[in-house]
Amino acid sequence: MRLLHKRNSRIFNDKWYDVIFEKNVALERKDGALPSLLPKAMLDCESESCPRWSGFQHSRVGEFGYTLEHGIRRRRGYSHEDGVKRKAEVVRETRETQITLKLNIDGSGKSNISTSVGFLDHLLELFAKHGFFDLEVNATGDLHVDAHHTVEDVGICLGDAFREAVGEKIGMRRFGSFTVPMYEALAQIDLDLCGRSYLHYQTPLSYGKVGTFDVELAEEFFHGFVNHSGTTLHINVPYGTNRHHIIEAIFKGVAKALDISTSIDDRVSGVLSTKGTL
Repeated sequence: MRLLHKRNSRIFNDKWYDVIFEKNVALERKDGALPSLLPKAMLDCESESCPRWSGFQHSRVGEFGYTLEHGIRRRRGYSHEDGVKRKAEVVRETRETQITLKLNIDGSGKSNISTSVGFLDHLLELFAKHGFFDLEVNATGDLHVDAHHTVEDVGICLGDAFREAVGEKIGMRRFGSFTVPMYEALAQIDLDLCGRSYLHYQTPLSYGKVGTFDVELAEEFFHGFVNHSGTTLHINVPYGTNRHHIIEAIFKGVAKALDISTSIDDRVSGVLSTKGTL
């Protein structure tokens, strides 16, 4: 704990939440309630596990200030205008697959994955972990044929979920790029959540398996994802030899690029487009 004295403390930043905090620390308060100038959605988030604030705690300390632990950090994806959580649930039932998928873009990386395709489970778990998305997937499919329909349809559902969860894309950064090295392999990911579906997929992979997973199914997954999310996605792996490393680096890179592109930037007014819509 650190005691912040009004007379001796300053906030060296220019973000809206820093300004509000500085103003409210200077107010005469009669109780330990959160400053009333904060958005209502913020007033309901007082615990350390609150998804909108990370580690914010305070209490009244005499006449001179508040205690502050860990500092103040606004979590990615929180819109201070309405506090809406960006979530989606998708159900897809066909003669080939039955899938239920739940996504929380403003999550913490938690996952609960069951597709009966072991390597796909692994990829989706690390996708959630590295993108800080909360993701639940329960999928059954015609695995007596092969894993093609299951993998492709999970990609379709994930794309549908992102399209629904981002909504009108207000305040979003839109673009995201990330490079992931994984031992000898390097995956370079660039994407734009623009509403235009396009996939460029250039890797050293042509055929083979990771366990029972056909490596070409990774491309099928991302075709399903971009077509249903409205994403322009460029995946380039200039070198790499280990199939597992290459595909895992791709999924990690896409997760990190999506984390960046879905992040809220306070400088963005409306949507990041001269057209006014995405």
